[in-house]
Amino acid sequence: MNSKSDKRRALEVTIEPWLQKLRALGRCEFCGSEIGLQVHEVSGGPTRIQERGEPFSTVLLCSDMPHSNDHGCHQIIERLPKADAVAIALCLIRRSRPQDYRIEAFFRLQARRWPSEKLIAAWWRILNR
Repeated sequence: MNSKSDKRRALEVTIEPWLQKLRALGRCEFCGSEIGLQVHEVSGGPTRIQERGEPFSTVLLCSDMPHSNDHGCHQIIERLPKADAVAIALCLIRRSRPQDYRIEAFFRLQARRWPSEKLIAAWWRILNR
């Protein structure tokens, strides 16, 4: 078993207050379910641990329930094409926690302007019909 580096442990300590605040929402930011909630990093990948500590790049989603055929929003979003999944998650932040929606900060963290603002706007229209 790999032990965590001191740098990783220190980062986890600094992000824990944000994760507790996010979990305190107590509901899936997509469907409103209060069961099986998990923190989801918007784009994952190499910036996953940095994303975990940023309100503009994490959402709270419900997850698959054991012994059930129901798929949670976390799994549904993860099965989408990556750009769509990220755009939807960003829209969920904008809808659920508008004060945390900071698209420019998200782009800086990713070191690129992805997904396109056009795609994010398209999903915003779909999710808010």
